[in-house]
Amino acid sequence: DTTALIEEKRQMFSTYRKEEKPDKKTKMVTNGGLLSTLQASCRNNHRPVHTPPDEISMTTLAAEFGALEAQETVYEKELISTLILFQNLDADLSRFGVKAEKAMGWLSRTQEGVFDSLDYGVTSTATDGLFENLELCMGQMELYQEYPDKLKLLINSEGMDLHADKPAALVTLAKLEETLEKAVEAASAY
Repeated sequence: DTTALIEEKRQMFSTYRKEEKPDKKTKMVTNGGLLSTLQASCRNNHRPVHTPPDEISMTTLAAEFGALEAQETVYEKELISTLILFQNLDADLSRFGVKAEKAMGWLSRTQEGVFDSLDYGVTSTATDGLFENLELCMGQMELYQEYPDKLKLLINSEGMDLHADKPAALVTLAKLEETLEKAVEAASAY
């Protein structure tokens, strides 16, 4: 499912409750009135009083309608809680997608610009500068190495199995792990 589909279902249910359900209640009252009029007419004309079969009697219909209303309340609460869950998952996925893209871009640039450059400095000052840069890069890489675990937690969180974006999150995870692995290999070779 997607947040948009769940929102569409919620809108359809809301439309049903506002437009169709009142008509059904009105029809129930109208049918009850017609049945009462028919029964009164039968009594006044000394004819056998019409009684509908038990499965479609007004009492049975009213009880079933009441049970349906109880189910509607449960359904509406479930729709709303699912919608909130999916909105939160969407926000988390979006936020993590941006972080993953940023991390992968940084890792690729760092690998090419620092680790693959094989520049060790010509002077001691240049070497010290490159070493400080390397330490900064390694510190940043340590932060990015936490990202795959965080994404795995998100992928395994409640409701994610039903979310339409789970396959895309798995692809992002695989790309991130691959990029991270290449950068770590290049860093260790540097």
